[in-house]
Amino acid sequence: MAITTTKDLVCTFVMDDGTNSSITIPDYNPEVADATIKTQLDAAVAANVLGSGGHAFTGLSAVKKVDTTTTEVTIE
Repeated sequence: MAITTTKDLVCTFVMDDGTNSSITIPDYNPEVADATIKTQLDAAVAANVLGSGGHAFTGLSAVKKVDTTTTEVTIE
């Protein structure tokens, strides 16, 4: 029985058209402080380096750390 664990950082941004868009950063480093994550994402928004579908990200809406453990079940 194989067990795998993944850690994803799901970042949700507000776009210039008022909708939200999310990006997932796989295998994030859990040792990075929450304040550092927020500071870096805010800096990316301020630098206008992120967007989706031709729309710019104008703010950070939410950030979630998603840890998933998957256990494969043997069926024979």
